[in-house]
Amino acid sequence: MGVLLLLIAITAFFIPVISSIYLLKKHKAKTLKPHDLLTLPISITYLIFAIITFFWSMGLQQFTLEKLTTLLASLIIIQTISLILILSKIQKNKKITYQIPLLLLSIIPALINKSYLHITIPVAFLITIMTFLTFIDEHKHHITILIAYASISLMFYLSAFISTKPTLILTLISTTIFLLFFAEFLKTLFVNKKPKHYPAHLQSSPIIPFLKHLIFIIIITNFVFIGTVAVHELGHAVSAQISDCEGTKIVYEMNGFPHTEINCEDESQKQIWILSGILLPIAIALLLMFSGGTSIKEIALEIIGFSLAIAYLDIQALGIPKSIAIIVTIFGISLSILGLVLLAKSRTK
Repeated sequence: MGVLLLLIAITAFFIPVISSIYLLKKHKAKTLKPHDLLTLPISITYLIFAIITFFWSMGLQQFTLEKLTTLLASLIIIQTISLILILSKIQKNKKITYQIPLLLLSIIPALINKSYLHITIPVAFLITIMTFLTFIDEHKHHITILIAYASISLMFYLSAFISTKPTLILTLISTTIFLLFFAEFLKTLFVNKKPKHYPAHLQSSPIIPFLKHLIFIIIITNFVFIGTVAVHELGHAVSAQISDCEGTKIVYEMNGFPHTEINCEDESQKQIWILSGILLPIAIALLLMFSGGTSIKEIALEIIGFSLAIAYLDIQALGIPKSIAIIVTIFGISLSILGLVLLAKSRTK
């Protein structure tokens, strides 16, 4: 475990190093701009992350999985906000920053119970991907790396509830991929050119672009589904916590979906707890639809569909007949498929 933590520390340390080199070169060339300075929060955060993980690797501080998750959640929040602000400055589009309040909303549950801070991890990744998707033509290469980074990191998020060792391996891989993404992103900012696009006639076979689109859609859809499940359970848990149900917790099992355990003597607000889980992902999806952008509306439609599809047991718990629950589930699956088709269509335009 010590070796893995040391490797994570070394990898994380390279992020502030390349950022410092980038800023020094920009300063020397007298081309330093305000958005360049927005890389500093990312650099400082990763430097702190590198120092703490180094102390853990040397046994100078006690390592726990909870501390690692909290540290990564904080890092990812700062990282996401910084990337959104940088893109907003580059594209001269303030609407991009509208997704920051959505990210900050995901922090609110942590004010009720600090164990909920980990929920910000999938929310932050989803927001980052959707922000870059808005400018897919300008940042197509970045998005490829970013999706790989987010997918690996999401695996960390899920494995964190099972075992420590694979979590550390995935954290190392995740940090390495972000290092590659950040280096490429800074390179593009420095030369002030759009990422390189390869003409169609240079592609060896039409199967290559097809596989690229297919992999993209599969990863995004899986990511959206897992994120929807997490937000669904968060809705149950937060509403129960507000009702002073102190024994509430989200349980992750290896052989099933995450589910919320609510231990409360007063169950008079049970229907509110159930509805909160169903409606929270839908509310977020509607906000995303309002923000617009390439592929975002399609993803929002998938979120609504998934939210309805996984609500089968919840709908029955509300006292609604099983036949209606089946109809809602089928409708949700239909919406998810429609969103998937529209996402595929938008990718091939």
